[in-house]
Amino acid sequence: MDNRQLRTAMVTTAISKYMSSVFGEDGVEKVARDRFEGMQRVFNWRKSLNLNLSISARGATEGLWYVDFLQTPKSGWEDMMIVAQSPIELMMATKTPKKILSFNADIAPAPFLQKRKFPDTQICFINNQSLWNFEKFMRDYVVDNDGGKYYDVDYSVVDRPEIGTGDARDFDMIFMQSFEFGTDSDTLQKCVEALSPGGILLINSNNNSGKLYRDDYWFHPNDEMHKILRTLDGLMFHDSSLYGFTAFIKN
Repeated sequence: MDNRQLRTAMVTTAISKYMSSVFGEDGVEKVARDRFEGMQRVFNWRKSLNLNLSISARGATEGLWYVDFLQTPKSGWEDMMIVAQSPIELMMATKTPKKILSFNADIAPAPFLQKRKFPDTQICFINNQSLWNFEKFMRDYVVDNDGGKYYDVDYSVVDRPEIGTGDARDFDMIFMQSFEFGTDSDTLQKCVEALSPGGILLINSNNNSGKLYRDDYWFHPNDEMHKILRTLDGLMFHDSSLYGFTAFIKN
């Protein structure tokens, strides 16, 4: 990563007005610090287990690698992490979803900020390591606001195989990080089926730090999700900014 990327992220954060600005001029920093400190608690707990967590031992196991990535980042890098999650806020502020499905309770605070502004918003989380991290190390350690904690809200939980069944359907917005997909094409298609007409599926951080952009991009694993989504009924837009994101809008 060169200095230009860090400068770009710092300026982008400085000139933007994110959802957490509702907490005041330093609201963005407060909410970001909340998340990063939560990741530090996850990291400390994981370290206390004395497991072999080397890359060779754990591979790309969900719920492990990004904890190292996000814990107590320094200035510049912190802005990179804030900007990386901004597509979620962008889509959420534009769509104003009434029903949200999130794969990443411990990464993105946007659903909670959305519910604070629109109390009738329904939030549903996938039952995974990310949710456990959130409930164990983040939910009870958040910024106070008007005598309460904005993470202290009602939400439902669903297992992956249940997506699209019962109440786990008719979502106005579903978002995930690209590592949630991997080669799980079944989950990807179920997510599209679980969207309401006009609903948005957002796959964030999906350009592999720019490594997707090459002449033979169709050989890159992260192109697979786009191949699948192109066959489904809706529109799709990919944005190459920073770590990249793809938005699928269901017809």
